[in-house]
Amino acid sequence: MVQQDTTTEKGTPSATYTWSNPSQRPKQIEDLILGVERYDPTQVQVLEDYLASQFNEVFYDPLANLATLKLYQFNPDLVPLAAENPSNPIEAIHDSVTVKILLLSIAHRPFDSDFSLGLSMCGDRMSTLVTPQGTLTLINLLSKLSSTLQSRKFNLFWSLLSSSEFESLWPLISIIKDFDGLIRRSISQSVSSCFRSISLIRLKSYLGLNDDQEVKDWIKEIGWSLIEVDGNLKAKIPDNSDNRPVTTVTRENTTLEDLQQILARSVVA
Repeated sequence: MVQQDTTTEKGTPSATYTWSNPSQRPKQIEDLILGVERYDPTQVQVLEDYLASQFNEVFYDPLANLATLKLYQFNPDLVPLAAENPSNPIEAIHDSVTVKILLLSIAHRPFDSDFSLGLSMCGDRMSTLVTPQGTLTLINLLSKLSSTLQSRKFNLFWSLLSSSEFESLWPLISIIKDFDGLIRRSISQSVSSCFRSISLIRLKSYLGLNDDQEVKDWIKEIGWSLIEVDGNLKAKIPDNSDNRPVTTVTRENTTLEDLQQILARSVVA
């Protein structure tokens, strides 16, 4: 059996491995989501409790979260038809879990397909006949945030997030420790794949920060450096395989006999 390589050249866990097997995942959850028990509706409480630990310990286990949504999808009777108190759109625990799973996917992997995959599992419930309007509104707001980040419209994202339209999401977002920091780290990774250096003004707007000192502190935190170009401060981004691609030259030797065969075939054609 071929053993899968789960580390990078520097010896750190690869992104794919971390995504599919986070170090914080307990063995009980590992056995559950990789075995037939993931289809057992009686296990939903275990997965819901595990979701709470992802919020408390600030990590992300998409496979476990997708298993939760899959249980809801296969067992509609698990999901109440409406919240008991219409003034609280996510009072129903399953509505709350769904929204939290979608929110976690934005916080930890905003540029990947996690959100759209989770949302696709809610397709049968995206109606006021089975889901409170308040919950649908929250999901629509999350969809708007996700599409904005996917489009790399970082300025618009921070503007939307702080607007009154998204005020109903603020209590949920506050549950995630350092939500803004998680988003900024993902944005920084996206920027590092496109830039070798970037002005502080531009970076500040991308990160949703208010003043230059905050940007400087962030640059130091993520291991970038400051440089001065024509009297203007810029953030210098370390070289990586995306922002400094290496040119490779591929040579192929062709024998005279091979060349004769190629020419002969072209004549016949």
